[in-house]
Amino acid sequence: EMFFGSGGIHGSVNNKVYRESATHKIIDIDVAGMYPAVGIANRFFPQHLGEKFVEVYKQLKFDRKQHKKGTAMNAVLKLAQNGAYGKSNSQYSPLFDTQYLFSITINGQLQNLQLFEALSFIPGIEFIQDNTDGMTVYLPREHERLFDCYKMAWEKETGLELEQVEYKAMYVADVNNYLAVKKDGSVKRIGKYWYATCWEDYDQAAGKWHTDVSMMIVPKIAEQVMLHGADPMMLLKMAIDPFDFMIRQKVKGNQVCKIGDTETQKTARYYVSVSGQPMTVTRPPSGVVGAYKRK
Repeated sequence: EMFFGSGGIHGSVNNKVYRESATHKIIDIDVAGMYPAVGIANRFFPQHLGEKFVEVYKQLKFDRKQHKKGTAMNAVLKLAQNGAYGKSNSQYSPLFDTQYLFSITINGQLQNLQLFEALSFIPGIEFIQDNTDGMTVYLPREHERLFDCYKMAWEKETGLELEQVEYKAMYVADVNNYLAVKKDGSVKRIGKYWYATCWEDYDQAAGKWHTDVSMMIVPKIAEQVMLHGADPMMLLKMAIDPFDFMIRQKVKGNQVCKIGDTETQKTARYYVSVSGQPMTVTRPPSGVVGAYKRK
């Protein structure tokens, strides 16, 4: 099932596991710097800035390639690229031009679908996920050459460059939540499967302050169960870090937070208990009664 929005596409299988085998590969492909790349390849530019904008923007892309991923300069130039595109949607920015913005997003979607359609002709291929900037497929090894041909033809026609990664396995809950085991054994953790693995993950410079680090015991055990078939109850009893069991709960507006039957203030910095009553949050329904609402 595919979902289309003004900014992009997303679709995914749900609750499925994929493993590479003697007959199949798991291949992830995505466009390097999707939105800036689409703008440059199609020579889109904010009308009030003129076509010279494309050449300047293109230079940023070239300069970034001179620095390895993970370096400060690579990060700075990536921010400059994505920031210029993002600010085209801000009325307070000198880059503001919504026609430029949507020319990029709509063309990006159409080009994504063009690649999706071409690859769909490969016998036996299965699409695991499709995101705005790329897709993940379960590909029969016997058709790998055909896959490469379709991919190269698409790159030539669109002027975009695809990056490719192979996985040993994928454990997919949905488009926003999955585990991917890379060929070197490292694990890519997305959404509810993410957890902090080092102190740097809590570092403000790493941009993780907004991340909910509560209930970390859940993704930690889930990963071991799925990847290695571990016994969840045994791991639970062996866990020794109390912070892995702590939970963050947000209470907003007319929501009510209670400990047992006693209502508390909305902001409780911490609540430590070994024998007390459970903490609950009641959220009254919102919107028009009878209308569809998300679960």
